[in-house]
Amino acid sequence: IAKKDIKDPKTNKNPIIVEGKDLYYNDATGAVYATGDVVILQDPSKITSQIVKGNTKTSDLWFEGSAVFTQPGLNITGTDGFYNYKNRNGTMQQAKGKADKEFVSGKDIQIYPDKLILEDGSMTRCPAIVPDYRVTGDKIELWPGDKMIAYNAKLWFKNTVIYSMPKYVRDLKQTESDFPRIGYD
Repeated sequence: IAKKDIKDPKTNKNPIIVEGKDLYYNDATGAVYATGDVVILQDPSKITSQIVKGNTKTSDLWFEGSAVFTQPGLNITGTDGFYNYKNRNGTMQQAKGKADKEFVSGKDIQIYPDKLILEDGSMTRCPAIVPDYRVTGDKIELWPGDKMIAYNAKLWFKNTVIYSMPKYVRDLKQTESDFPRIGYD
């Protein structure tokens, strides 16, 4: 039987699967502790880390050190975080990755079922180490594939701020960039 075909008959949801080199589980309290190449999976979400603590009764997980969070359209790498599988929300520190077509980073990224919130964040579609263009903000709310709102936003060209504004809203469904273009007629 494939893991994705296993469903809890009461909730009709896939179970939370925990794999690692060393596992501890207390059936009475729901406490779980895993170390060494830990993989936590509940389709479609997956977390990989070296140390994970949690509670199966509350669906809470805390991971220490580096971790990777993936689900369709989202791949985020960060450190020291929290995730609740029941509510499908969590946080990661010093995180970066890809959300749909956007490359994102932030001092702190909050993950929700339909959006991300980047604190001291950056967002671009340019894959370069120093992107040709990017948007930064004290706070960026991102609905992948839909829209973004950046607060105290700055538009960058390489390492130079070309424009700043208190609030910047962008429709991510459009393919045209909001950045100025050079041309002639």
